Amino acid sequence: MTNNIKFFNFKKEGKAVPGALYLNEYYALNENIDIIDLALDPRKLSIDMLHLRDKLEAEQIEFLTPVINPGKVICVGLNYEDHVKELSRETLQFPTFFSRHNHSFVPHMQSILMSSLSEKYDYEAELAVIIGKPAYKINRAEAQDHICGYSIFNDVTVRDYQVRTSQWYLGKNFYQAGSFGPFLVPASSLPSNGEGLKMETKVNEIILQSANTSEMIFKPDELVFELAKIMPLEKGDVIITGTPGGVAVSRTPRTYLKDGDICTISIENVGQLQNKFIRARIK
Repeated sequence: MTNNIKFFNFKKEGKAVPGALYLNEYYALNENIDIIDLALDPRKLSIDMLHLRDKLEAEQIEFLTPVINPGKVICVGLNYEDHVKELSRETLQFPTFFSRHNHSFVPHMQSILMSSLSEKYDYEAELAVIIGKPAYKINRAEAQDHICGYSIFNDVTVRDYQVRTSQWYLGKNFYQAGSFGPFLVPASSLPSNGEGLKMETKVNEIILQSANTSEMIFKPDELVFELAKIMPLEKGDVIITGTPGGVAVSRTPRTYLKDGDICTISIENVGQLQNKFIRARIK
């Protein structure tokens, strides 16, 4: 069963409720279930238990992020060689880490309202790593044991604000500028370290990014290991593993997101994350 199941959160009567996608059927789970625990050990959910739950119509689901209010969202920059080259940077010997806050992303299918402060919103397809149990000062060999699963993140960057200083902080933390979801896929149902997965970004059905997670310079277990050397990683923390080449800022002409654009990120066996971008109007 674990090879065919994905977990998600959705809104029901104003509350966050867990759900599962199994063999193309959506199910509502018991409200006291934590999908992070299930992703860490999917055997806790049997097929018989699932078939006793209410089915959901896909088009009626209001998805929430697969982790509700994660304690930490830590991003990795310059983690694909083609992205390093397109930005005319040098390959790093140690990961570049920075943070996003919970206000800076929305769920699958929620529109992203672009601030009137900038016209340089850039898409970034990324594999998200979800921590399933605490990790601090661990051995490299056990780092993967602390990953419960994977999801998709659109690490949208407001490019002109990103380069205002040597720190990327502002360009990564505009209000509701990125997106996260829709599914939490158990690590046990994917290749080790989430390797070998095709990734693709389409804007209005035009492919702008196409890569494979095997092209990461620093793999998920290494990221977990290095972070856990210096800080406790907690259940529900999220690590965003970097984007491949093809971003708007490196293209001629530059393909920044515009009013009405629909951006769809696909990662093989993880799912699709789609959002519409809407330009804020000044009254």
